[in-house]
Amino acid sequence: MKDRALAEAILRRAEAERAQVLAEATATASALRARAQADAEVVRAAAAAAGQARGRREAARLCSRARMELLANEARLLDAAVQQALTRAADMLATVRERSDYPAIFQRLLDEALAQAPRPGPITVHVDARDAALAAAAVLPPEVRVVGDLRCAGGVIVEAWDGAFVADNTLEARLQAQAHRLRVQVGRLLEP
Repeated sequence: MKDRALAEAILRRAEAERAQVLAEATATASALRARAQADAEVVRAAAAAAGQARGRREAARLCSRARMELLANEARLLDAAVQQALTRAADMLATVRERSDYPAIFQRLLDEALAQAPRPGPITVHVDARDAALAAAAVLPPEVRVVGDLRCAGGVIVEAWDGAFVADNTLEARLQAQAHRLRVQVGRLLEP
């Protein structure tokens, strides 16, 4: 029960930090969008003054180009905001072992990955060498073998059936699994 409360506290903290990064990205996005829209408006106005039929064709071409540039800028901004958030989160994950609650986090990641593994049969748990002591202290079924060959911020990778089954429950994998959700959320914030 204490581990669950601890894990929930960690998740709340991570959510608060993610919200802060999102707010910063939103402010940057708004400023860039305003500038891009102003630039696009200047291009549209210049094209409208260009003349009759030729001017209208040129205006349409320039407007289309401006819209495409605006969309490209928004896409680059979205990618940059998401990458910035992921980089910041990865930097924070790099220090997770220093936290006093890391053993509980590690145990939860190990338990979740093992729960997914098919039974019966041999199971290999790959851990970072820095987590070998935590893995050794865990109560594991006899068919589980621990190997300290992983380099990660924390967590485990569980393999079974000679690698046909893999459960990557490293902190990096969990962060990457959230990348799509983060991209959608930032994209919604950037919508006009």
